[in-house]
Amino acid sequence: MAPSVDDKIAIPKKAVFFGAALLVVALIAFLVLFNSSGNQAGNVVLPDNQGIALTASDGSVDQNFSSEPALSDNNAVAAIVNGEIIYVSDVEERYAAVPDYLKSQVSKSFVLEGLIENALLLSEAKKNGISVSQQEFDEFWSEEQENIQALLESGTTTEEELVEAVNEYLTVQKLLDDVLFKDIPISEEEARAFFEENKDSIVQIRASHILLETEEEAQQILGQLKEGADFSELAVKQSTDTASGALGGDLGYFGRGAMVKEFEDAAFALDLNQLSEPVQTSFGFHIIKVTDKKETFEDFKEDIQGVLGERKKEELYDKFVADLKSNAVIEVLFEE
Repeated sequence: MAPSVDDKIAIPKKAVFFGAALLVVALIAFLVLFNSSGNQAGNVVLPDNQGIALTASDGSVDQNFSSEPALSDNNAVAAIVNGEIIYVSDVEERYAAVPDYLKSQVSKSFVLEGLIENALLLSEAKKNGISVSQQEFDEFWSEEQENIQALLESGTTTEEELVEAVNEYLTVQKLLDDVLFKDIPISEEEARAFFEENKDSIVQIRASHILLETEEEAQQILGQLKEGADFSELAVKQSTDTASGALGGDLGYFGRGAMVKEFEDAAFALDLNQLSEPVQTSFGFHIIKVTDKKETFEDFKEDIQGVLGERKKEELYDKFVADLKSNAVIEVLFEE
């Protein structure tokens, strides 16, 4: 698969996670972390196959967020957000659910910050009359069943917790998509200017190669190619790079920085369908053939507009949450 311009441009995590085009990996990694605090959810939609759906009469999820949750004598309070309590146990549970590979990057204070943001966003969704229908829930639950099962089998969360998390996640997503991100136009002029400023790191080529152990072998193969031998057939039979060799030498599309320097410099210097002389790298000797080039604005227009849109979402999201926090009464009692 060809890398997109996204591979060359860093998109902030919030923009990816909350953007219109969700990444499943982001959901699985952050779902429980950001979108489940036990004291916030009221009635939630459950999968149809459980035979239970606690919904309002209009078919939407009844979001009953209690403003006066009961205190527990043996449960310390981590934070109070507009009268709603987040317990230390909520923080501990969410932290325990963080995948091991993210543990080094995530603190309990970071988890608490996510729960505070989530409480504010859910409250704002309620004010805007936003809720999740049974159909919306079931569609998402069905589409992500494989990933949901993997998460459940990992033992980091229960199905009940995950159902609640999915409901909250979808509610926040609808708030952001329907209210905050409703209209984010990216003009062609903006996209074109970005392309021109970053052209060297965006353009891509598609190339095939045949990898040989010695320069003598490479020269022999190059001679056969110049006499009309089929590049793909020789790659299958002769290339020591068996992965690309099985594909006729095809390496797909790549941009600058994706390959070792010697290979990259030679490949980007070639014209379309031109053969290189043997190129030596630490892997051996390569014969390279460029089979396609993506180097115009039109090749990347949609990708660039998507990336710039995500950046604008990030800016809007940060301001939106900052405004919610500035107008909220938040008391943080938790100390890590």
